[in-house]
Amino acid sequence: MAQVAHPGSAAPRIPVHLFSGFLGSGKSTLINRLLAHPGLRRAAVIVAEAGDVRVDRALIAARPDMLRVIDHGCLCGEVHDEIASSMLELLRGQGTRGEPIDALFIEPSGLSDPVPIIQTLLTDRKVSQFFELRTVITVVDGVQGLESLHTQTVATKQLAVADTIVISKADRIAGPQDLRELHDRLAASNPDAVRHVAVHGDVEPARLLRASAYAGERDDASRVRLHAVNRAQGVRRADAVVPVRSFSVVHRGDIDMPGFVLWLNLIAGQFGGGLLRMKGVACIDGRGYAVHAVQSVISEPVELEAGRYTPGESVFTFIVRGLDEQQLRATLDVLRFRGAPAASAGARIDPARYALFKDVLSRFRSLQLPASA
Repeated sequence: MAQVAHPGSAAPRIPVHLFSGFLGSGKSTLINRLLAHPGLRRAAVIVAEAGDVRVDRALIAARPDMLRVIDHGCLCGEVHDEIASSMLELLRGQGTRGEPIDALFIEPSGLSDPVPIIQTLLTDRKVSQFFELRTVITVVDGVQGLESLHTQTVATKQLAVADTIVISKADRIAGPQDLRELHDRLAASNPDAVRHVAVHGDVEPARLLRASAYAGERDDASRVRLHAVNRAQGVRRADAVVPVRSFSVVHRGDIDMPGFVLWLNLIAGQFGGGLLRMKGVACIDGRGYAVHAVQSVISEPVELEAGRYTPGESVFTFIVRGLDEQQLRATLDVLRFRGAPAASAGARIDPARYALFKDVLSRFRSLQLPASA
């Protein structure tokens, strides 16, 4: 027997938009773009992140009183109970500035199975009395999306439950043929979903946040919801040959841009498929920047406003497959590089700088990559 939501009154419920998608697909970028829209200034955000140091609190541009970050401490993605508690906590605290919540965005970890979250939103009486699931938006990386769908079972489940799909990073897609191939793959897996193509999360909110088949109590809506969940539950589970792990590192001291660029390019080029995701806040040349890398693709750092980072402290969260944590931590020595002064006719190589450069490169060459990378 299908479970349905149980609204407790005729009062309008707060619309909920669930943003799913694999690691590094661009969920946070899309949410931040939406939060900048004048009509969404009273939207609250719940983020579930992986890692022992909270990074997403600085990466999401929501008001502090409208943001809840769940650090679940594992990569299993089973956070539906914590999400429900955070929703009720936001509800109790709404109006602290005289402005009630008029929308809620939920961003689970890129490794999360969205099905338990959807079931909680639809069937938990305490939650559904005040909140209504409107859309399930799955963000698919325009560059890495096909590979993720081919190799990651959870990415396939995230796609299966979507009523709306956003193809991100469209400006990085190699050509029209690659985009058509991705469209064909998405249509074959979920023909009912509406698809949008975006650059830097630029999608018109009215088109993206429309009420979908998840909303309402009509019989046809219930059938569509049940079909989507069953379709996701039927996705074949693949045994992970190499385990996925998460850890965070803190680098204290300001970083020069040359050393930071060198470090990013070395870890992305050396680790390849083993580096599923790196996200963080870096203090570079006295300013804070949000930084992201997905496998060998590095996003341009985005400068953060004062107050969203700690001067002189950089924090990075890694989600990796088969990489050794201690070896990766050792690569942070690259961040000790400083920009060299302008060359002059009599300039000579600094022996100490060159020795450090050789030592760091030898560490990268000695790293053992996972067989599946």
